Amino acid sequence: MKTKRALTFALGSVLLLASFACTRHDVGTPSPVGPSSFSVLLKLSASPNVIFAGEGKGQREGSAISVSLKRFDGTPLAGRTIYFEICDSDHLRVKIGYFEGMKWGGAISRQTDAEGNINLVYYGPLRKELKANTSVYIWATAASEGNEFITDFARVFIIADR
Repeated sequence: MKTKRALTFALGSVLLLASFACTRHDVGTPSPVGPSSFSVLLKLSASPNVIFAGEGKGQREGSAISVSLKRFDGTPLAGRTIYFEICDSDHLRVKIGYFEGMKWGGAISRQTDAEGNINLVYYGPLRKELKANTSVYIWATAASEGNEFITDFARVFIIADR
């Protein structure tokens, strides 16, 4: 009887210890989109994101480019410089249209306002400047201290012929 009781106690102890050992939780893979250790959010949009190529001088269609730069908690980052580029799908600069205040594509910089926002206009090309429908990518890059930076882009599709 004592042996049976000792065996039952030993078996119960092993089962009890085994149940605690199985409560380990798996560690998941972190999301590639955040949260970031940089803790700054850059949001870029283009509206409209589809435009027609213009017919002639002074008839270029535009797309409103809006940028918002905020901390992870929603606090706006004022007075920060954002760099804008007009690029192709390989992130190479192209001369297809331009930003307001410029003559051709390339890079331009603006500073965020008190609300952490920037609004500017991308003007598309004329029809004679395109051979076919195309897309441009408006890239925004916000630099920080050291080697940290954050980027975002918006695609604008340009229809060559009406």
